[in-house]
Amino acid sequence: MNSLDQHELEAEATKKRRSLNDSFSNKTSSRSKKIKREKFIPPLLSNKPSHQYKFDASRFESELDYLRFLMDQKDKELELLKRSVLTLTHNLSNIEEEEEEIETATEKWLAATQEILHALQNKTKLEMRQILEQLNIEHDDVQYDSENDSFS
Repeated sequence: MNSLDQHELEAEATKKRRSLNDSFSNKTSSRSKKIKREKFIPPLLSNKPSHQYKFDASRFESELDYLRFLMDQKDKELELLKRSVLTLTHNLSNIEEEEEEIETATEKWLAATQEILHALQNKTKLEMRQILEQLNIEHDDVQYDSENDSFS
């Protein structure tokens, strides 16, 4: 999902949420005003015959719709988070694989560099020994030690 599409979906969901919040708050505030205006008299103290209180489902219909809407929004957010976690996990595993490949390549380059350096050092020693043997010169600073295969 494109990040622009995701932002548009989030903006649209926010607008819907705000409009539902506004309508919900308007309905509840008018209802609470109505309840405040009426005086509640407990059934035992009233002159009316006592009867069982019946639950009026219509009063809570809008609240239930609003809660369903919130639940749907949370479900959508949860799905988006799940997809994001899966994407991040996949990206992390790809990065780890690339890191291992880079480490392997670096180790190979290091080994090759060491081999080249060693070969150059041996070649230099060989060339210096050949030059000294050809010239039959023993210099005080540079002398070849054949036992240790080194120059001193």
